Amino acid sequence: MKMAEAQQLYQEGKLVRAELMRNPMNLNEWFVMLHKNSKKSFILVDENNETIVDADLKRLLAMLKSMGFKQTVVHL
Repeated sequence: MKMAEAQQLYQEGKLVRAELMRNPMNLNEWFVMLHKNSKKSFILVDENNETIVDADLKRLLAMLKSMGFKQTVVHL
């Protein structure tokens, strides 16, 4: 799911949760998993449909905060 769509769905109350998870291919990187109230899950992607991954957990948290998310779950 692209960032703009995720932000809109969150504002509409259709996204209920964001989770930060380790990239299974590189445990030094993190990615964002989003969950809709319909129980469907999505990985956050950029405008080129590339999965957004980052080694800096704080940067991903700041991105989620800028999108309006007030809470997230971090899976260590």
